[in-house]
Amino acid sequence: MEKLKKRLLGLLVILILVISVLSTVYNVYAVGKEYQLNTQLNNNNLKIYIQKIESSLEDIENMLMMEAQTDVQLKYIMKANSELDYYTALVNKKSQFSDEINKYQYLDGIGLFDGKNELYIGVKGKYLSTGEHTNIKTHLKDIITSFEMTKMDTWFPVQIQSQYYLIRMIQIQNIYIFTWVTPKHLLSDFQNIKGQRYYFLCKESGTILNKENQVDLVQIKGDVAKIRGNNYIVYGSPFKKSSYKFAMLERGNAREILFQRIITSITVIWLIGLGILFIVWRFTKEIFIEPVENIIMKKELQKNKAQLQFLQIQMNPHFLNNCLSLIRNMIIFEENEEAEKAVLLLGHYTRNSLCTEVTVDIEKELEHVNYWYELQKLRLEGRIKINISLEDGLEKNKIPSMLIYTFVENSVKHHGVDTGQIKIEVSIQRITLEKKKYIEVCIEDNGQGFDKKTIDLIQRKEVIIDKRGLHHIGIYNIIQRLDILYENRAQIKFTNKTEQSGAVVIIDIPCDVEKR
Repeated sequence: MEKLKKRLLGLLVILILVISVLSTVYNVYAVGKEYQLNTQLNNNNLKIYIQKIESSLEDIENMLMMEAQTDVQLKYIMKANSELDYYTALVNKKSQFSDEINKYQYLDGIGLFDGKNELYIGVKGKYLSTGEHTNIKTHLKDIITSFEMTKMDTWFPVQIQSQYYLIRMIQIQNIYIFTWVTPKHLLSDFQNIKGQRYYFLCKESGTILNKENQVDLVQIKGDVAKIRGNNYIVYGSPFKKSSYKFAMLERGNAREILFQRIITSITVIWLIGLGILFIVWRFTKEIFIEPVENIIMKKELQKNKAQLQFLQIQMNPHFLNNCLSLIRNMIIFEENEEAEKAVLLLGHYTRNSLCTEVTVDIEKELEHVNYWYELQKLRLEGRIKINISLEDGLEKNKIPSMLIYTFVENSVKHHGVDTGQIKIEVSIQRITLEKKKYIEVCIEDNGQGFDKKTIDLIQRKEVIIDKRGLHHIGIYNIIQRLDILYENRAQIKFTNKTEQSGAVVIIDIPCDVEKR
């Protein structure tokens, strides 16, 4: 009996050791997988945000080029016939700056310096303080000296006291026209979590351009950084068109997490002891594997949902500005009823655009398209016609929000035909593919259609870049959202009615997830 007890005890100890080893191996796998997943998701989110920032900076730069090359007031400033004409041109130019400053999300200031008369005019954005604007004016000659030494044709950093500014400057004879943005404004969409997560804009060398309170860090190098003795994992992505990079620091260390999980797991196993060893042996999957996988899955779902919301909330500032200009003109010409109608339509359109729901009813999506359509009819004076065909019974089925709207809007933006009426056909119906039920959404127009290069980029799931170098991320975002929501079961096809005209987009969405 004693020998049997010893043998049983030895067998139980061996089983406990085996389970401990298996638990250790799985924890190593789970931590590695979680770290890999976090890295991939965080880097993808950083790249998407960088595209948004670079697009905004490029819009500001294009505005600055137009101001320098075609503006009449600038010519009056340079070649004024009298002192009165000179100062009148300066006043008009400052008024133009005031009109432009609020059209661009991250623009903090526009200025002009006349080197011949040593005179400065400029305006600041709402995000910039009066003191910061004063710093720009006080150190303007140093900024110009830095520009003339390097002759930079891109955004360059300037440090004034402890604050960095990104400057874009153009020189025309003795006139310097420039804009500036602050790194903290570029990162204003993100919220730092003290002691847990920080966001930084850095030079290519790793030097930090936005100073965070109580963070004793001036440069980021490598994959791990230390803040007040704590380790932070570094996720970073470079800008494509300039020598800057965007970094996110998240507290944690894969080795520390792995060590804590191993110690906890082994301690629990030995404390449980002999009494439940058989249960542990029989239900290993339920006790160890599934809880860890559930944790990873929950984190993945949360991050995917956050990414979906970030992708879909991208309102078109140019369309909004055009609508406001339309309403202003109606009021000027006393077309009050039409102006009131436009205001109501714009209100409905804006509310739907700010919706953060991942999926919406088809009838709600079509309602949003209709508000936009009514506004376009006012703007285009009837040169647009949209026909919508919806199969009965599909009104309450779910589709990704902004799905139909994105492609209908693209049909107008990229129509490419200057004369004639813009015609768009939208049809939504049930279909069966390989014995599986789908909802098919088809959008057709009578425009110039897709060129071969654009279709190739879409099929490779890459961002479309036009001839001017501008990034168009609307279709790219839709494809990403379909992949995340339906796990590659949704299909999207792009083609033309003929070889040279008529874009056609067909989206097939599985019916088995339509009520999610």
